[in-house]
Parts: sequence; C-alpha cells; structure tokens
Amino acid sequence: MLKLHIIPHLSNNAGVVHYFSLRKLYNDEVALVRLRGLERYHLQQLSSDQQQNFFQEFDKFWEQIIRGRDWQESFWRNGISSKMQEWEDSIGYLALSLFTLSVNSFNIEELVVLPGSIEEAEIWRSWAIEHGLVVVSYGFGGFQRIKQEINNCLRSVRLFVLCILKKLRASKFLPIIRSNAILAVTMFYCKSIRAEKYEDLFFGNLAEEIAHFDRDILYVGDALDKITYRDSMRMGKAGYPVSIYSFLSWRDIIAVWLIVFKRVSRVKDAAFLEVNFSAVFLWYARRARYDFNLTAEVFYRAIKYACHRYKFAKMLYAYEGNVYERAAVQAFREETHASIDAYSRAVLYPLNLKLYASPSESELAPEPDRYLACSEYACNTLRQLRRVKTVMITTCSLRPIFKLKDIKKSNGENILVVLDGVWSVTIMLDWLYQNADVFKGRPIIIRPHPNVGWDGLIRQCPNYQAGLFSISQQPLKDDFENAFCVLYRQSSVGIQALRCGIPSIHLKVDQPLCGDPLFGADFGRLVVRNVSELSKALSMVFALRKEILSANNSASDFATKYFSPLNPELFKIFAEINS
Repeated sequence: MLKLHIIPHLSNNAGVVHYFSLRKLYNDEVALVRLRGLERYHLQQLSSDQQQNFFQEFDKFWEQIIRGRDWQESFWRNGISSKMQEWEDSIGYLALSLFTLSVNSFNIEELVVLPGSIEEAEIWRSWAIEHGLVVVSYGFGGFQRIKQEINNCLRSVRLFVLCILKKLRASKFLPIIRSNAILAVTMFYCKSIRAEKYEDLFFGNLAEEIAHFDRDILYVGDALDKITYRDSMRMGKAGYPVSIYSFLSWRDIIAVWLIVFKRVSRVKDAAFLEVNFSAVFLWYARRARYDFNLTAEVFYRAIKYACHRYKFAKMLYAYEGNVYERAAVQAFREETHASIDAYSRAVLYPLNLKLYASPSESELAPEPDRYLACSEYACNTLRQLRRVKTVMITTCSLRPIFKLKDIKKSNGENILVVLDGVWSVTIMLDWLYQNADVFKGRPIIIRPHPNVGWDGLIRQCPNYQAGLFSISQQPLKDDFENAFCVLYRQSSVGIQALRCGIPSIHLKVDQPLCGDPLFGADFGRLVVRNVSELSKALSMVFALRKEILSANNSASDFATKYFSPLNPELFKIFAEINS
C-alpha cells in the first residue's frame, strides 16, 4: 500500500526517494534533489478506456462548476474557467493527476507530494483517505495558511506594479482608422514591434491582405515580453498593434486591480472522484501567482473602450483557449452586434484541456459566431476535442509555413531538442540531462521557447550539467540544416521538422493524455516513453529517413495539411462580414 507524505516543503525524509509536484521547486529543494539523488514520479499514460473514463468523470465535475452560469458572468474572465491555466499548475491537471494515480498501479512504496497550497493539500489528503492510502505525514496547518495569504497579497501587489509598468510603456496615442474596420485581438513579442514591418504572431500579414478588400484592421493586444519606451513609440502606428493598456486610464488600472483582488468566485458543490473541490476552486480563482485574471480584466475593459471609440464590422481573435479570449468576446458582445470569428492556428492534442468543452459549456460560455481552422485536419481535430456547436470553417494559415528549399536527404549531426512554452517543460529537460548517456556522445542542441527563459528553466533542473548540451542561438532553418532528428514534447516545431523531411521523436514522459501535436501522423515520427525506447528510436532514425523519402512525401504532406498554405480563395473568409 502506497504511503504518502503531504508536506509544504521538500525535506530530508529518510528512505523516501520519489516526489511529485505540480508547482515549481524552490532552490533549496532542487539542491536537495540533486544531493540525495531523489527522483520525480512521472504519471503513467492512460489506456484508451481509462482516457474515456477520465473525460466522463471530468464532464460531470465541470458541469457542476458551470451549472446555472450565463455568458456575461465574470467567472469566464477568471483563469479557472480555462481549466488548464497555467498548465500543470491548474485545477484541470490536478484532477487529471488524481485520476491517473487512482487507476494506475504503483511500483514504489512511499511518495512525497508537494502541494502548492493548503487547499490542494486537503484535496490530496481527502483523495488518499477515499482510496485507502496511508498518509504518513501532513505538514499543513495554521502557520502555512497565514504565510499563504501574505504571499498572495504580496503577489497581488507585484501584479499591480506590473500593470503600472505596462501602462507607463503603452503608447499614449490611438490610431485613426475608418469605420467598419476589423478588430484583431492578439498577443505579440516585442521583436515583432521592432521589425521594419509588423508580422503578427497569429495573423501574419493580415493587415496587408485585408487592405485589398478596402478595409482597415486594428490589432489590439498585450506583449508576451517586456516592452521598452522605444517600442511604445511604434505601437499604434499604421500596421502595428495597440496595447490594451493604451485604452485604460490610471483610474481604470486601479479599479481593475481592486476588482480582481476583491472578487470572489465560489462554487457550492464540485466533487471529483468523491472529493470536494470547492475550496481549491475558490483558491485557484483568487490566487495571484499568475497574471491571467488581471490581463483578462484589462482586455475586457480595453475592448469595450475600443468599441466606444471605433465602429467595427467584426472581431477576429486568435483561439488557443486562454481566458483573455473569452473576456474579449464578452466585451465585444456587450458593446456591438457585429460578428466574431475565432481563428485556430495552435497545435492540437487531447492533453490541452483548455480546448476541451463539457456538454453544456458551449451554450453557457462566451463563444464566437464561427471557428476558422487553419486546415481541414485542424478543423476536424478541433471539432473532436472541443464539441463545437457553432459554425466551423476550414481556412488556411495566415503565416508563412517554414520549409527548407529541398527535403533533407542526408543525415545531419545534431539531435535538435525543441522546448515548448510552459515552465513544466523542465520535466522533459531534466529527464534528458538525467539520461544523457543514451545519446552516446552525439551533439545535443537545445532550442528554448521565447516564453520561458533558459536561466529559469535550468534552475528547475536538478540534473542540469553545464556544457553538456549546447543552446541554439540561430534561426530554426540553420538548426534544421544540420539536424540528425528532432526531439520534442508538445512543440509545433515537430510538425515543421516533418515537413522538411527530418525524422521526429515525441518524448511521451509524464503525459497521462496524448500531448503530441502529430498524433495523427503515420510517417516520419516515433513515440518513446522511456530510455530504452529512446535508445531504440535513435537507432532507427536512418531507416526513418528512408521511410520518409520513399513514402512519396506522405510525412511532408501531413505537416502541410496541418497548416494549409495561404490561399487567396480561403483568405476571403477572413474578410467576410457576417450580419
């Protein structure tokens, strides 16, 4: 019988060698893991029947939470409504973790669990008792609650300071545009602001293409990295985005922060696996660890003010299942009668619970009038994942699809490891450092995601070894030119590699549900779950390349089907104005 130690901080528990955490490790915890050789416990993959059972249980759980709500409620502007923001540190992934541990057998005797809050700790203890497990130690009490509330207040103040800085760096001028323009809600990196010509992260050169239809476009969004004063001088000019903070006054900034800080979102009954989640739901809804709630509220006000200032023919937003998207839909619906299109160009897979909708969610939540998917494959996949009840239309990719001039016919030297844009990718990275011998001296090139800084990642890697792997600082094209194969977890780069004829290996470690964007591909990629499978896969790369070349470009064709190239006829759909 499994024995659990549910404690707030990793300590030197004699005899316990495995730990499990959905939060980041503290620096001294990382040092202790390195010193004692402790091992992270990885969740096992669910079988097809188990996955089906999970979604049935999760449906019942989520229907309890959204029962009786309407599309205008502030609940939909709270990160909790997305189910999985911030990825593993979320109510959706907590439920998935408990379900996975409930149905899988254990090959260990004791496990240290590191909850991120008292409420999560209570969930773990209740779940353990419900399933007949032994709770050896429980380290949460009154002192931890006081400490938790103080930390939450300090984090809230930090978010307020972040708002002030963004407001100071936002442009003070708003552009002049013609009536019946298209409002494009987006997110952007500052490097795109600094370019001579703005290319949107999701919509590419949409402004140029829309101009052919004699219509203006206004990009409104928030930066994913730090804006400088020089950046703000370009924002709002023709073709460049306007910061959401440009629409808000200083009084608005204070009001938004107070609203988010004081707002309480409760649910009476929310049971999952016979465990009451009501308290942890309230905690996730009000915690200030991330800026999702604050950003969504700023988007909500900014879109309202934009609708007062300009007359829009429709709104177009990048669909990824993030909470700010629903905030924008709410605001636009409340202020106009114009149509709303959601454009999906993101990678799609079942593990991303942000894309999942329970049976009645599409009827209760703020929804677009149409979903526009970047390919027929993406359209069908999104329909399966989301239970979409609104119109769904196949379109094309608005951004150029990267491809080498010729499909690679020779093997490069480097194993290219591409990281996705959430901090939990450290689980994959640490696993690679721990098992680096499997590469047998072949050069390993790590390509970090711009959302997550490299220095922050390695601080979460107990097995990190300086100099063992190289860090890419060159364009993706150059990395591909000398790539032996590509190793990925959830990154879209695996799709691009396949399109260029480069064998891809999906590392399926600590993933109860499928997190592979290429889960529908029949050619060109392998899936590995452990060191022995990775070793075998690496020995098969030469044969895999021959398979790609002899399959009449089937692998490349699949990748192209994932992101259909820009097509003039399909593009007209983006310019359509529906009454």
